[in-house]
Amino acid sequence: MQTRARGPWHVLEMRREEFRQDMNKHLAMVDAMLDGRDWILGEPSLADFGVYGSMSPLLTVGEGVPREFPRLAAWVSRIRNLG
Repeated sequence: MQTRARGPWHVLEMRREEFRQDMNKHLAMVDAMLDGRDWILGEPSLADFGVYGSMSPLLTVGEGVPREFPRLAAWVSRIRNLG
């Protein structure tokens, strides 16, 4: 399925940096939304959990939030502390 949808694994590996740049563009948007606030809509909401769910594959494989997004990293910590 993976090969049909996105191509062979070796091609994906060669494009890793391209994918990372695209991911960082989207992470930057969320980081910007958190400027001056702790939560996306001002208080914990479905918006936070929806975005966190989208980020969970990154976090599940042991990747951290890139350093250039400190607000996002703090937000991830707040989400984890809710449970």
